[in-house]
Amino acid sequence: MTVFEAVPERLRQRAQWVCWRIEHRDGEETKVPIKPYDERADGEADHPYAASTDPDTWRSFETAVAYHRDGRERTDGVGFVFARDDIVAGVDLDDVRDPDTREVEPWARDVIERLDSYTEVSPSGTGYHVYVVGFHPGDRNKVPQDSTLEAFESSELELYDDGRFFTVTGEQATEFDVSPAVEQRNGVVKDLYAEYMAAGESESAATGSTAPPPDLDLDDEELLEKARAAENGEKFSRLYRGDDSMHSNDTSRADLAFCSMLAFWTGGDRHQMDRIVRNSGRMRAKWDEPHYADGTTYGEGTIDEALSGVTEFYSPGSQTAPTPPAIVGETARDAETDGESDAADDDGASSWEHVRGVYAKPSNVPGCENKYARSEAVDLLLADHAFATPRDTDHLHYYDAETGVFVRNGETYVSDILKANLGPHYSRHERNEIVDQLKATCRHTRDEFNAGAADAPLLCVAN
Repeated sequence: MTVFEAVPERLRQRAQWVCWRIEHRDGEETKVPIKPYDERADGEADHPYAASTDPDTWRSFETAVAYHRDGRERTDGVGFVFARDDIVAGVDLDDVRDPDTREVEPWARDVIERLDSYTEVSPSGTGYHVYVVGFHPGDRNKVPQDSTLEAFESSELELYDDGRFFTVTGEQATEFDVSPAVEQRNGVVKDLYAEYMAAGESESAATGSTAPPPDLDLDDEELLEKARAAENGEKFSRLYRGDDSMHSNDTSRADLAFCSMLAFWTGGDRHQMDRIVRNSGRMRAKWDEPHYADGTTYGEGTIDEALSGVTEFYSPGSQTAPTPPAIVGETARDAETDGESDAADDDGASSWEHVRGVYAKPSNVPGCENKYARSEAVDLLLADHAFATPRDTDHLHYYDAETGVFVRNGETYVSDILKANLGPHYSRHERNEIVDQLKATCRHTRDEFNAGAADAPLLCVAN
């Protein structure tokens, strides 16, 4: 049997495929999704990264496999994206299989055998991916589990049905007597979630008694019409056009504010939120660029944070003009000035002060305590400095205005800026995370700079 031959037709028939590759960020390996095609549509960002929330960056199974095998863009495999309009869910079991002895964690064997659906060995050989027809029944996506295997200190159980991708190996887990097809296992998924993942949730979340956001079924134009007619419709319209002035011309904060309003109006539909941003004046190349060590793009992270801060949603049965809750990222000063920037913003001091404040305030998104502060720090650095990373190296360069060239010791340059502005929140780890985001944002070919050899300390600029 050839590689990928075992992949079930239920997965093959969906145009929800990407390629992926391993990239090193902060000394750790990260799997990032790659577009399985070369052509770029009008207005599409010119970088290779796909997004698990953007169907336009996905292709058919055959296309993804052919692109991976062709080798035009370095890829390490293909992946399947879980989508809101599909009914396939994925269970990821990490560090549960000894790659040498093939001994399996007992709790993992219990999960896999009860699911009795198509199961693969993960690329590392230390875990499994199970694909089922079903839905995520709760709030948690990832829960650590105790490990009894000597090879691992701990293991993890993860569950997704939207907005994530799994690497696909085609290597069936023959150590289990389970179905080779993607089976309907929604009831089993609910039972396993309650048993292994729901502990610690509120009672309403674990039992599902809290009503979910309403299925509004509004198309984009209907939604925009209602949002513009609301009490804060003028703010919505200005943000939609790309106006940042209500947020002291801080584009990232304005993006977050707009996405928070969209979260309210869409009932938390991340795909519709993403689509509306793409058709608005807020869309820019940065939206699709990886900004976090786990491969999450700036746009995905912004939507995640917006959804984490919205606790109520528009109800079509309301008899009064709805007003969304307080916008995530909007401060009292923003509301008071309504577009008037104070003098302190001119030199960026208050923006760095805001970044320090974000670092000091714990995030309400588990596992993402600092990533939003890092994103804002990157925006500030890009607003005042020019950086470049040649695609054939991993060196960050900064532009030296006096000499007119990009100098290679960009990491030291960034370190000095961060030390001066982050104060007690500066660390080597934070520096590395921010540098990685800058590299991902500022990748260029050497032809763009008339540059010389890959090991040259300077990038020549055509003046």
